[in-house]
This record gives sequence, structure tokens and C-alpha cells, in this order.
Amino acid sequence: MNKQQHTRSPLVSTAQVKSQTGLSNTSLWRKAKQGTFPVPVYLGQKKMWYQFQIDKWLDENLKTKPTHNNLEPKTEVLA
Repeated sequence: MNKQQHTRSPLVSTAQVKSQTGLSNTSLWRKAKQGTFPVPVYLGQKKMWYQFQIDKWLDENLKTKPTHNNLEPKTEVLA
């Protein structure tokens, strides 16, 4: 995406990103550092994210089923 397209996307604050994703400050930092979440940009000293990057991350990470279900009994593995 070029610089011109970035300027058209609204910037959202950390509080808005946390609300949209359900992630904590620490999780946002960790995932960005690991490369599994968009890296923030800074407006002065304020940390912001491009909304289109958050939307893309949500689209790629939303699931209709949990990765595990503690309510289902574990199947026994026979050796």
C-alpha cells in the first residue's frame, strides 16, 4: 500500500484498538513485535494504528469455532 492510500485511512487510538480486538496493551505490543499484528505509527508521542490494518487483522483472525473446548471430554490416546 502506498503512502497516498495510508493518508486516506483513519487512525485509531490504542483504546479503540483494544476495544475492537479485545487485546491488552501487552498483547498488542507482543504481537506487533512478533509480526503477527500491525505495527503502530506515532503522531507526536501518541501511538496510533491505521484502521484498515486492524480491519484486515480482524478479518484474518476471526473464527467461528474456538481453538479448544474445555466442555468436551478429552479423548484418550492409546499407545
